[in-house]
Amino acid sequence: MDHVAISHNLTVGQVMTTKRGKGGGTYAHWQIGLAYAKYLSPEFHMWRNTAVREVL
Repeated sequence: MDHVAISHNLTVGQVMTTKRGKGGGTYAHWQIGLAYAKYLSPEFHMWRNTAVREVL
């Protein structure tokens, strides 16, 4: 998170934040979301890499 914050000139609080209570959740920069998705699912990571490669 620190690297994303530094590279986009943001604070860590702007990169990821949480909201408690009804309607709450965890909100993060899209790059943090993709890194977490890679951690959760290697299959998703491979699919995403293939999709990006096709676009490029």
